[in-house]
Amino acid sequence: MTVARFESHGRTLDWLGTGNIKTVLLRRSAHGFTCTDLLTYSGVVGSQVTKRGSLQTEVTPGDVLILATDGIDRKFIDAIRYEEAPQAQADRLLAAYRSPTDDALVLVARLGR
Repeated sequence: MTVARFESHGRTLDWLGTGNIKTVLLRRSAHGFTCTDLLTYSGVVGSQVTKRGSLQTEVTPGDVLILATDGIDRKFIDAIRYEEAPQAQADRLLAAYRSPTDDALVLVARLGR
């Protein structure tokens, strides 16, 4: 499970993740786009209580947050498209990279636009 909160006023993204969720942030850069992995902790939600705080990063309007469960092949990262509409991208990634033997979910959100 991963929980993310975008604060548009402060332009920050807070998140906390445990388990097999791939969380990435796609941003514009001087060289095009960069894809940054956001740290999540290993483990199973509810099996052990640990005190971990959320993590935070600065974001700019237009950054794209993508979360994918372990039912999505990690190769999906190579197919991310910055300009694609979030719903269209989520549908495309789910169709192309989902495992036939596992549940799967892809969430795509464009921040602050």
